[in-house]
Amino acid sequence: MSSLFFIPEKEVVYMWNLITYFLCFTGGTMIGVVLMCLLQAGKFEDEQKGLREWRDCE
Repeated sequence: MSSLFFIPEKEVVYMWNLITYFLCFTGGTMIGVVLMCLLQAGKFEDEQKGLREWRDCE
């Protein structure tokens, strides 16, 4: 019975590495997308603030 569930140690480590790399890649991608959105929102706000200040000066 135990031979049915025997997994060699090398394959367990390989699968754990794949899962870890996948999670790191996915997490990094999500962090990158969030940072990109925050930077774009900040840029948009700076442009709007500049336009408001330019309009108020005239």
